[in-house]
Amino acid sequence: MGPWTDLYAVGLLFYQALCGRRPFDSEDRKELLLLRQSPPPLPTRPDGGPLPASLEEVLDNLLDPEPRQRYDRASDVRRLVRQAFLELETGVRLRPIGRRTAITDPNVIGPMLPSGEAPFAGGVPTGVPKSGALRWNKVMPDPMPPEPPEAHGRGATARASLSLFGLREIPLVGRKAHRQAIWDVARRVVTQSQPGVVVIVGKSGTGKTRLVESIALPLDETGFMEVVRLLYHWPPGIDDGYRNAVREILAPWQDDRKSLEARLARWLSRDRQMPPESVTVEASVLARWCGHLEHDEVAVNSAVGLAYLYRHLDARSWRGGSCLVLDDVHRSAEEGDGLAIAQALLDRTVGLRPVLVLATVAAEALATDEKLQERLEHLRAGGALILDLPPLTLDETRQLLTEALFLDPELTDAVAHICEGNPLAVSLLLREWTNRDLLVLGKNSLFSLRPGVPIEDAVPPSIRQLYIGRLEAAVKASIDPVAAGEALAAAALVDQAPPAMVIREISETGLDGLLATGVLREAGNVLTFEHGSVQRTARTLARRLPDISDIHNRLARAWATIGERSSINHNYPIGYHLLRGKDYQNSVAPMLRAVRTLIEEGRYAMASRASALALEAADRCGTPMLRQEARRLSAEAHIELRHYEDAQQLIREALTFEPIDRLSWARLHLLLSRTAMGVGDLDSCRRYLDQAGTAFETVLDKDGSRDVAHGRATLERLEGSPQKAIDYFQQALGLVKRDPRREVLILSGLIESMLTAGHTFGVDRYRNRMMQVAQESGDTRNIAKAAYTSGTVYLNRNRLDLAERYLQTASALSATLGDHWLHLNCQNNLGEVARFRGDLDEARRHYHQYTRIADEQNLTNAVAVGRINLALLALQESDDDELAQQISFAENALTNQPRHWTWVFIGVIRAGILARQGDEPKTRAWWSVAREHGLTSLRTPDLWLPLQRLQQSAFAAGWFDIARSAALSAQDLAPLAGRVENVVVDEEYEQSRGEE
Repeated sequence: MGPWTDLYAVGLLFYQALCGRRPFDSEDRKELLLLRQSPPPLPTRPDGGPLPASLEEVLDNLLDPEPRQRYDRASDVRRLVRQAFLELETGVRLRPIGRRTAITDPNVIGPMLPSGEAPFAGGVPTGVPKSGALRWNKVMPDPMPPEPPEAHGRGATARASLSLFGLREIPLVGRKAHRQAIWDVARRVVTQSQPGVVVIVGKSGTGKTRLVESIALPLDETGFMEVVRLLYHWPPGIDDGYRNAVREILAPWQDDRKSLEARLARWLSRDRQMPPESVTVEASVLARWCGHLEHDEVAVNSAVGLAYLYRHLDARSWRGGSCLVLDDVHRSAEEGDGLAIAQALLDRTVGLRPVLVLATVAAEALATDEKLQERLEHLRAGGALILDLPPLTLDETRQLLTEALFLDPELTDAVAHICEGNPLAVSLLLREWTNRDLLVLGKNSLFSLRPGVPIEDAVPPSIRQLYIGRLEAAVKASIDPVAAGEALAAAALVDQAPPAMVIREISETGLDGLLATGVLREAGNVLTFEHGSVQRTARTLARRLPDISDIHNRLARAWATIGERSSINHNYPIGYHLLRGKDYQNSVAPMLRAVRTLIEEGRYAMASRASALALEAADRCGTPMLRQEARRLSAEAHIELRHYEDAQQLIREALTFEPIDRLSWARLHLLLSRTAMGVGDLDSCRRYLDQAGTAFETVLDKDGSRDVAHGRATLERLEGSPQKAIDYFQQALGLVKRDPRREVLILSGLIESMLTAGHTFGVDRYRNRMMQVAQESGDTRNIAKAAYTSGTVYLNRNRLDLAERYLQTASALSATLGDHWLHLNCQNNLGEVARFRGDLDEARRHYHQYTRIADEQNLTNAVAVGRINLALLALQESDDDELAQQISFAENALTNQPRHWTWVFIGVIRAGILARQGDEPKTRAWWSVAREHGLTSLRTPDLWLPLQRLQQSAFAAGWFDIARSAALSAQDLAPLAGRVENVVVDEEYEQSRGEE
C-alpha cells in the first residue's frame, strides 16, 4: 500500500468517468488480478472516439502495472489534469517537464555501493534515460508562493457533527509568525539550492509537531518537496530515525528477498535512469540491509540506509528540494543520526544539497542536557534557525477554543485558564467532553456544558488524568472494547513506533477500533499515537496490567510470525518481549544474536542497550558460558563507544565464570588489549596482546592470531615505529580470509604505515586491492576507509586535486556512519590539502572544525593533533604567541599519553621556541623528547618547517650539535616537503667549529 495504490484507484475512476466503462471487467477475481498486471485497453470516449492525447497519457500512467511508473503525488495528477483542460481550450500541446535543481558537485568519487556510481556525486538525471531504464513521470511544481497556505484543522467541523470531533485536528492559532519564518527558509532552499535547518524548541504539548506538519504537509501535497519523516522515541526503538524511514521507502510490502531485489532494481532503475541490470548488485545490498540475510551472510552496516536516503532525495531534487522532519530529535541515540544529519548538511560535509530539515526538541530535555545545548549553538552558528515556541497566551487559547468548538464565552474563558496555553490539553479536554456527551448546543449556536454539570466535575484533576480519560474513552468507544484494550496495550509495549502488522497479529478488530477514534494513526507501516504524552501514559498503564507477561509473549509470537512471512529474523523484538514476558530461557539466544547483528551493522549504542537485556536474560537463567558470552559482546559494544572502564569491568566479570576454555580466554584478553590501548596504557596493551597471541597459537585459531597481529601493528603505529607496524600488518594480511571489513582495515593501516616510513614500493598494489575489496563488500564503512586511505596516498604524493576528491568522499560517508575518528582524519587531511595549496584560512577552518569535534567527543589524542596543526599554521605565519599557546594546549591534551607519537612534534616545536629564547638546557631536554619518541622513524613533511626553525635558532645560538642533527633530519624530509635544496652544508659547520 502506498500513494501509488491510491493513484491506481483514481485511474480506475477516471477511466470509467471518461470512457463509460471499466478498464478491466471480470466476475473471476483471479482473472481480474491477472488482467490488471497488463496495461489497460486503449481508452476511448463512450461514442468510440479517441480521448485527447493529454488525458490518454494521464490514464496510461495512472493504470500502469508497475507502481513506480505512476505519478509520485496526487498533486502531480491534479496539475496534469488542469493542464490537459488548458490544452483543450487553447489547442496548444504543453508537455510537463521536470525541472532540475542543481546539486553542487562536492567533488567526491568512488561508489557508495558496487553499482559503480558515486556515493554523493552531484547531479540528477534529467535527460533521456539509458536503454532499458524505466521512465519517470516528472511533473513540474507550481511556483512556490511567498506565504504559506492557511493552516486549518482537518476533518468535519463541530457544527457538522459533534461525534466526529475526535477525528478532527484542532486549528493552529498564534503561530503565524513561526509558520512564515519556516516557510521563508523552505523557499530559500528551493530558490537558492542550498540546505536549510529549522529547530523548533518548546515544552511538551505546545504544538511543535503540529507546527512542523502545518508546513511539511503543504510542501508534500503541493509537490514542492518530497517529505520524509524520521521519528525518535524513548526508550530508543530498534528502527528509530532514518532506519524506519528508509525501510518504509524500500520495503513497504512483506516481500521475500527475490521479489524485493527485483522490485528495488526496477525502482533504482527509474530513480537513476539506468537499465535495471546495472543496479542489481545495489538492489541486493539494499535487500540485505532490510534484513533479508541468507546463510553465512554478514549484516550490511546501518549507514548504507542513510547514504541511500541522500541519494533518494537527490533523485527528487527536480521538485526544488526535499524535506526531512526529525520529530523529537533530542531522543536520537545513534551516531550519525538525528541532529548529526542537520549538522552534516549545514557543514556541507555531504555536499551542497537542497534539503530542508525541520526538527523538534523538547524544552525540558534541552534544559538538562548541556551537550544538546552545545549542538544547537553549533547549528545556529552554521546558519540554522532556532525557534522558541512559547505556550499560547490566554487570548490565543480563547481563540483556539472558539475556532475549534464554538464554546460559549463563559465556558471558553474557564477552559482557557484551565489549559494554561497548552493546545494538546485543549484538544483532549474537548474530545473528552464530546465522548462523555457533556456538551449541548444552545440557542445562540454555541456549545456549553449540560445543565447541572459544574465545570469542576467536567475537568480532570490533572493533565495525566486527561490522558487516561482519552485512552479509556477510545477503548470504550470501540466496537469490541476488550480487543481494543489488548491492541492498545500491545501498541504501547512495543519498544519502537508500533508496526501495524504486529498489532494486527494481536487484535485486528481492536486496532481498527482504535484507529477509528484517532488515538492511533497509521502512517505507512507504523502506528503513531496522537501525542507522545498519550503514548507514555498508555505504556505506564499497560505495565500495570496483571496479564502483561501474556501480552509480551503474544508480541514475541507476532514478531516471529511476521519474520517467517518475510524471511527476516526479528531477533531483538522477539528476545525483548520474551524477556519481559518472563520466558527467560528462550529469550537469551535471540538477544545474543541481536547484539551480534547490531555490532556488525555498526549500531554500537543500540548494541549496548541490547547487551544489557542479554545480560539480564543470561543472568536469570543462562549457563556460565552464556553469561560469559553476554559480557563479552557487551564489552565489545562498550569498546566501540569508547567506554573503556565499563568494558574492562565486564571482561573481568566474564573471566570469573568457570569453566572457561582457552579460546574464550584469549578473546577476552584481546578485548582487554583494546581497552588498555583506549586509555593509553600501552604497556598493559602489549602484555594482553602477548597473552592472547600465545593462546591463539596454542589452539591454532588463525582469526585470533590475525587480530593479535593487527593489534600489535596498531600499537607500533601509536608508539611511532612504522617499520614494525608494517611487519605486523603484513602478518595480519596473510591470515585474513573472507572478512572484507578486517581486510580493508589491515590494508589501510599497512598503506599508512608505509607512507609514514617513507616506503613507496608496493603502495599502489595494496591500494588497488583495498579499493576492490571495499567496493565488492557493499559496506560504506569499507568504502569510506578505502577512500580516506587513497586520499592520504595522493596527499603524500602532492596530487592535491585527487587527494581532495577522495577525502571528500570519505568525509561524506563518515558523516553518515557517525564515525568521528574517520571524520576527524578527513578534516585533518583536507586541512593539509588547503595548507599545501597555500590557502591558510581554509586550512585553519578545517583544523578548527577538527579540534572542535575532537573536544566534543573527548578524543584527547585528536585534540592534540588539532592543536599541533594550528601550531604549524602559526609557525608558518611566524605568530610566536599563537604557536606557544597551541603547543601548550597539545601538551595538556597528552598528559596521560606519554608515549604517543605526537610528542615528536611537541618536542621539536618546543625545542625551537626555547632555542629562540636562548634556554639551552630546556632546548636539549625537548630535543631529546622528540628523538626518543621516534623522530628518525616519522616520515612526514610537516616536520620540515619546525626542524628548519630549530636548526636556524640552534645555529645562531652556537649549539652546533643540535643544529647539525636538526638539519640532517630536515634535509632527509626536504623532498617530501617539496624542497630540493640542501638545508645546510657540512662545510659551514666545519667552518663554524674552526672559528669557535
